[in-house]
Amino acid sequence: MKKFLNILIVSFLFIFSACITKPPVVDKPPKDGIYYKAEGNYIKIWHEGKYKDAFFNTVNIGIALPGKYPGETDIPKEYYTRWFQKISDIGFDSIRIYTLHRPQFYEALYDFNLNNKNPIYVFHGIWLDYNHESSLFDYSENFEQEIREVIDAVHGNVQINERLGKAWGKYETDISRWVVGWLLGREVEPEEVRDTNNLSNETEYNGDFFKIEDVNSTTVWIVKKFDYTLNYEKENYNQERPISFSSWPTLDPLEHPSEKDNKEETGEDQQQLELYKIKRTGSKTGFFASYHAYPYYPDFMNNDLKYQDYSDDYGKNPYLGYLKDLKSKYKNIPLYIAEYGVPSSWGNAHFSDSGMHHGGLDEKMQGIYSARMLKNIFDSGCMGGAFFALFDEWWKICWINDHITKRENYHLWHDMTNPEQNYGLITFDAGIIKKEMIFEGSEETNFVDRIYAQIDYQYFTLDIKLKDNINSEFFYIAFDMYGDDKGETTILTPNTPENEAITIDKKSQLLVEVDLHDYFAQLYVAKDYDLFGIWHIINGNYEIPEGLREDLWNEVKWKNNNAYTTKDGREIEETIHEIGKLKVRESYEEPSNLDALVKSWRNVVFRLPWTLLQFADPSNLEVVYFNDNNYYYEKSSGISLTMIIIDEEGNEIIETEKISWKEWDVKDVLNFVEKDKQTTSYFKRNTSSIPFILF
Repeated sequence: MKKFLNILIVSFLFIFSACITKPPVVDKPPKDGIYYKAEGNYIKIWHEGKYKDAFFNTVNIGIALPGKYPGETDIPKEYYTRWFQKISDIGFDSIRIYTLHRPQFYEALYDFNLNNKNPIYVFHGIWLDYNHESSLFDYSENFEQEIREVIDAVHGNVQINERLGKAWGKYETDISRWVVGWLLGREVEPEEVRDTNNLSNETEYNGDFFKIEDVNSTTVWIVKKFDYTLNYEKENYNQERPISFSSWPTLDPLEHPSEKDNKEETGEDQQQLELYKIKRTGSKTGFFASYHAYPYYPDFMNNDLKYQDYSDDYGKNPYLGYLKDLKSKYKNIPLYIAEYGVPSSWGNAHFSDSGMHHGGLDEKMQGIYSARMLKNIFDSGCMGGAFFALFDEWWKICWINDHITKRENYHLWHDMTNPEQNYGLITFDAGIIKKEMIFEGSEETNFVDRIYAQIDYQYFTLDIKLKDNINSEFFYIAFDMYGDDKGETTILTPNTPENEAITIDKKSQLLVEVDLHDYFAQLYVAKDYDLFGIWHIINGNYEIPEGLREDLWNEVKWKNNNAYTTKDGREIEETIHEIGKLKVRESYEEPSNLDALVKSWRNVVFRLPWTLLQFADPSNLEVVYFNDNNYYYEKSSGISLTMIIIDEEGNEIIETEKISWKEWDVKDVLNFVEKDKQTTSYFKRNTSSIPFILF
């Protein structure tokens, strides 16, 4: 019995000892209790008994999963737990969030940091939900309530009742130890700055923590909110940490002579925030500058002559020149690039001289280029960069195809052409909605055995099973989504063999031309359905482009930008993305998210994102239609195909059955699974040489 009791006591002591000897994740606090200070060019972090400069490798975390709007904030705790481990494994040491999350976020972060030697630090946003009704000064009371709520939540000291569009719940978990700094606001629009400046006449402020003078009223308003934030946390929790405001190059304090030569007060170089003039009064932790900076926007990023001579290991790089120029304005002030990255989308909304475009890149290049940007951020003397973003966000719109798609159900499908929806390291697969055979061959058909059509939340896919004796490498597929009375029946393109037109029975609106010998595939649209430049209708600049022979079919293109004259007198040409030039590969080659056609011995798989099929809302079977300088939506009865195989002995024309599908809703989407993009491994591999986190 005594031996049993001894074993029991020893076992209890061992378990108790294990419970109280978890690896320490916090240092002995400094005397003044301040763990983070913005001094010089970096934020100093209290580590092993002294302050050290830190370069933060951050990732942004959004707030809405597939099937959700951004105001639906109920991400389960287990997601956060899984993501924090993934974030740490990739090599990120910090996260940036834009607004208050639900309590489970703070609980999961607390648990992770207590059980890991290397904690995840936080740059916590306080969202500016300003509706631009008058001046920012009129919104102060609302914003100050947001500030109080976030600070109380971070300290685990608030109960927020259920509300629509914002996080709520009982916040009992204190994560303040790991919050490096506050990041107030969002990208303020130039017209918001203009109107605030016009309606107010405050040009200076002398507060408890900061002072500023000889600036515009919007800058004064921001500094006042800095003081309010630091005062509230100091008075209620006796803590202080660095603070910043979320800005972007549109409001930078630099001159950009390559911008448009106009007198608008809301252009990309018309308004400024002058936060570089901030001086400390009573602040012990200081201020850091924060910008969302990408290599493709605004236009001055590439067109300013002063950035043209910059390069890095990859080649020409005006982005590096811009970062160094911006950092020169913030001497001895830490500069944080709170958003950077490139999307892995089929569509490209802006070009960059560096090759780091606003889309049109595969996942491999997304990872390589994002790592390249982080190196540029490091080399330019910034204090860190925040990769945008952890996961793809289905609800986001992008200007270049916003007028093609319908916003109401955008969260129910993933637009693979939309750059804004494809920035993530993680993507989501919600499965297959429908797959069925739409054609079955016979002895009379020479080339095709069967054709299957598949509907999912990203693509319309054809799986074409070939017969053994196929020897043709050139074929067309014509798509009919609009009904029997709309479209073209004549197939004629610049590559039609011997310049001979082919006539089909079904009127079609889209046509893909494939040459497997030359790895060529081109998407065409019937002239009357061409949406090229549709966004520019807003400016009254829409013109139907010149068609091909007989004006039947146009190459599918996106117009990125109009030509314009710069302030320094240069002419900038228009830019066009040839999104209809499709990627073709052999099955044994490395897969790409941009693959349109994959060829194996007896099989061809062809897919198109919904927007390239001109579906405004595939969940509701609605297509977009353009007529008389306007566009509208109409219901499709489904998709049918005509396949034309070109052969030396004659052409074979195959018509398929029509595939249609039931409307889908949020219940269907929520069965998604997470998938790591190729981006992750390439990003991790190419950032391993940067000295994160402490110097």
